[in-house]
Amino acid sequence: MTIPEIIKKRGSARTRINYQDGWYKELNQLLKLNDLFPEKESLIEITLKEAKEIVRILLQKRIAFSVEMMSFKEASEYTNLLFSGINETECRCFTNGRWMDYKQSCSFGFNAFTDSTFDGGVLISSRDTNFCFWIEEED
Repeated sequence: MTIPEIIKKRGSARTRINYQDGWYKELNQLLKLNDLFPEKESLIEITLKEAKEIVRILLQKRIAFSVEMMSFKEASEYTNLLFSGINETECRCFTNGRWMDYKQSCSFGFNAFTDSTFDGGVLISSRDTNFCFWIEEED
C-alpha cells in the first residue's frame, strides 16, 4: 500500500498529497505551498476525525458524479496510511466544503481552491507535520 497506488486508483483526477515539516501559523502561506488559492477565509475548520472521514469519502468516490473509485474498505485502509504520521495534539484541520453532506446528497456547496471544475480536500497544520490531501476533477 503506497501513495503512488492511491494516485493511480484515483485515475484521471489530480490527486495532491503533500507532507511538510514546520508549523505554519499563517494559513495562506500553507495554502500557497500546496498550490491552492490563498483564501484562508474560505476554509472551514473541522476535527481530525472529520478530516479522516472526508479523505475516505474523496478517495472512495469521484467528486463530479459520485462514481465509486474504490471500495469503502480500501479507501479506509489508504486513509489510515495517509494519517499514520499525523500527531493529533495541537493540530488544526480545514476543508473547503460540507463533505459529510456529500454522503447523502450530490448537491451541496464547496469553496473552490483551484481552477478545476471540482476540488476538495483537507489541510492539516500541526507542530510536527503539515498535511494536504486535495482532489481536482473536471466534469
